[in-house]
Formats: sequence, C-alpha cells, structure tokens
Amino acid sequence: MFKMMLASAALALAVPASAAVATIDMPSQSATFTGSSRGYWFTAPVDFVMRGVLVPTTASSGPQSVTVLRLTNAPPLFSATTNDFTVMHLTQNSASLTEIPLSLQFFAGDVIGIMGVRDNVNSYAPSGYVADLGGNAITLQRFGMQFDLRSTAPQDVWTEGGGSISRVFFSYELGNLTPGVPEPASWAMLIAGFGLTGAAMRRRRAVAA
Repeated sequence: MFKMMLASAALALAVPASAAVATIDMPSQSATFTGSSRGYWFTAPVDFVMRGVLVPTTASSGPQSVTVLRLTNAPPLFSATTNDFTVMHLTQNSASLTEIPLSLQFFAGDVIGIMGVRDNVNSYAPSGYVADLGGNAITLQRFGMQFDLRSTAPQDVWTEGGGSISRVFFSYELGNLTPGVPEPASWAMLIAGFGLTGAAMRRRRAVAA
C-alpha cells in the first residue's frame, strides 16, 4: 500500500504545471490536392507545448501521415529547398481518426513546419491565414516537399509566397515543460508514504532482532 502511495505522490510531483489546452483554428477547406505532401510553417510568438496533431477528415478519412519540424531558419522559396531542420515528430499511415498525442516544447522565435495528409490527399486552404495561438497572431504560410509523406521522411522542404496550405490542427498549452507545484493533497500523500515506509522499516528491524 505504501509503495502505491509513494508512486502516486511522485507522479503528482512530476506532472507539468496545469494550463489550458487549446486547439489552433484553421480556415475552411477550399480544395484538395493529391500527390506530394503540403502543410504550413510559422514562427512561434511565445513558448508553448504542442500536445497533439490531427489531419482532418474533410478531404479523406484514410490513414493520416503527419510531421512536425523545427527549422533553423525560414524555409527558402521554391525551387530552392532546405534540409536544415530537426524532425520533432513523424507519424506515417496511422489509421486513427483522432488526435495523435504529443509533448513537444517550442520556444518564442522557433520556426515550425507542419505537413499532413490522409492517404495522399491534402486538405487545402488559402495560404497566409492568420490564426490565433494563445492570443497571439501567427501567419500560416505555404510549406511542402515534392514527396509523399506516407512513405518518405521529410526532406527538401520549401515555401511559396502564395498558393495553399494543407490543413493540420494542433493542440497546445502556453508555457514550458517544467515540474508543477504540487497540490496540498500530493504533499499529504507523500508525507504519509514516507511515514508508512519508516514504520515498515522499523518492523523489519524488530523482526530481525
């Protein structure tokens, strides 16, 4: 019993500080595109934790493939490309119709690229859409690669001044992945656990004597 109490208390101490989880808004679908994978990029206005991604089923209900990148700089205009990025997440051919859980830390000034398709169908909307991230405006700009994300890892990515983005929702919390301040109940559980541990150790010593 006391081991369970200690484990529960430790878990409570390790949980990040609570914050409201919100989902980025997206424009309505305006068209579809089948073939190479597309998405959007933006610059983070504040620190935030990405909690999940979801390719909507508006264009297709097939398996979703989605990736999240942290780029070193803004992507170049097509036909130039870059591979100067870190793949933060990649899911290929997931049958899930729901959000894919994540826990990705981003900081203000990070350049973030997201691409996503269902089967190989992009859910298109006009580029340049201004979305809201925790009360901060972000501009979603066209982003893509000349490959199929279902079978190819992100590479040779680019942007264009106009055109369309591929719609991918993500949920987020503002702030950082730092340990939260434990609730009073967590402290009580931890203290009780230590007390039970001490009592058990005393009993063992008494039996050994």
